[in-house]
Amino acid sequence: MDRIRYELEARPGDGETLALAEGVTWLRMPLPFQLNHINLWLLRDTGGWVIVDTGLGTSTTRETWRKVFSDGMHNDPATHVVVTHLHPDHAGCASWLVSEFDADLWMTREEYLLCRVLVADTGRVAPDEGVHFYHAAGFPGEALHHYKKMFGMFGKYVAPLPEASRRLKAGDRLDFAGHTWEVLVGRGHSVEHACFFDAERKLFISGDQLLPT
Repeated sequence: MDRIRYELEARPGDGETLALAEGVTWLRMPLPFQLNHINLWLLRDTGGWVIVDTGLGTSTTRETWRKVFSDGMHNDPATHVVVTHLHPDHAGCASWLVSEFDADLWMTREEYLLCRVLVADTGRVAPDEGVHFYHAAGFPGEALHHYKKMFGMFGKYVAPLPEASRRLKAGDRLDFAGHTWEVLVGRGHSVEHACFFDAERKLFISGDQLLPT
């Protein structure tokens, strides 16, 4: 297999931004894991910015965002907060950003509803039904132990989502500052993962639907 070829040699540092195209800015958000960062996106909109994905719901992420508000967003507001999928590094800080800017949240329905369910499981012990299911699926003892240990941890990194959201669907066309992004939905990495494609400029925001490994 050919090695992945990256278009840019330059990349932003942790908490820094890099303009990639007119109205498209790349934000590198640090993570406290082996995977030590996540790529987020700022899209210029009339009167502000569309935030695409949010980072974890932690004090470190919020402090990084406060710097981005002035340095990367030039103190302009966020008009919408868009989440590609429910995983904590993408959805964790969504509620806080929505509150900071009195913006609305955009997600696909399955991602939004499942995220709310998982947050509601925070602090609970693993249910017998789940343990039996994964045992029947062939999980070895070590994997079952890990499942039980990690169950109910989702809300540690994801703040409860707002009570309402705008539903994104495959085929939707989103217009931001004169540029149109089509919503494409992927399955596998998450249940209804939203990606965004600007056909005119051949720009694609994949979230985690496309990964280097």
